[in-house]
Amino acid sequence: GPACYGLGGTEPTVADANLILGYMDDGSELGGSVKLDVKKAVEVFEPLASAFDTSVEEAALGVRRVANANMARALRRVTVEHGIDARTCALLAYGGQGPMHAVSLAREFDIRKVIVPRFSSGFSAFGCLSADMSYAEQRPIHMNSDVWDADELTRMTESIAGRLKEPLIADGTDPAGLRVEVAGLVRYIGQSDAVEVTLTAPYDLAMVDADFKATHERLYGFSTAERWEIDTLRVTVLAPHREEKTRLGGEVAEPSHTPTVTRQCWFEGPIELATPHYDRDRLPIDWKITGPAIIEDAWSTVVVDPGATARADCLGHLHIDLEAPGK
Repeated sequence: GPACYGLGGTEPTVADANLILGYMDDGSELGGSVKLDVKKAVEVFEPLASAFDTSVEEAALGVRRVANANMARALRRVTVEHGIDARTCALLAYGGQGPMHAVSLAREFDIRKVIVPRFSSGFSAFGCLSADMSYAEQRPIHMNSDVWDADELTRMTESIAGRLKEPLIADGTDPAGLRVEVAGLVRYIGQSDAVEVTLTAPYDLAMVDADFKATHERLYGFSTAERWEIDTLRVTVLAPHREEKTRLGGEVAEPSHTPTVTRQCWFEGPIELATPHYDRDRLPIDWKITGPAIIEDAWSTVVVDPGATARADCLGHLHIDLEAPGK
């Protein structure tokens, strides 16, 4: 792992870079078990800095740029390569270190808003607790548009849904509360890739045809009058999550506008700036923080780069707004 964790790591990592840049506090504990050591981080970065004839801080910024570039490629695969203009989206940042890179990543795509949810460090685990319980089944059916059989489609979906409901009902779920979703993976005859189309009973051919062509045009920029087929049918049965199991929280800390500390941090330029650190749990609702700033809780760190502003809403989610491109 990272050298700064003091667990024997000897190679420079992104976590080491973020500590050197001042985004995390030397000597602080992560999760009550790992104590950060900036000296160990500097030691593993010195050979890298020497090799490029630069300072340790500039080497750390370089590592951070590489990490951001890797994340940008992944983001590009799920947006631009699927015909989605990322500039119209908000970037959701979670994990222990994801929010440390979110503003820089958003700038690469001219994204203007970053959202860091409450419990961001345990966001995936919290999602498992709060998500609907569901069972899904899919099967190939190869139903052509010129041999449409709505009755057969109804029979198949009802049969699958009935089977999927059984374990949920056995677990104590009220059958009246179950929700059934049906989707088809649809493609033109001979086409390799299929697109997902929501199917709604009574499965009218004209409606499915229109939905498929609209989806295909949105994703690929065109649609045709050619024959198509539902290649695969997917049926999902969902039970609403049980609210009492997913409530998290505790005593609300007294709000405070005062930073816990102000330390020097490095940002692109490279520039070194005095940067206030705030306790996330004590941020007043809708109070605007102007970057540079660091917002911390017991498990994660949020970097608000220069030129960005952040505020906490009434549920504890952070909203970070970026300046318009070119400003």
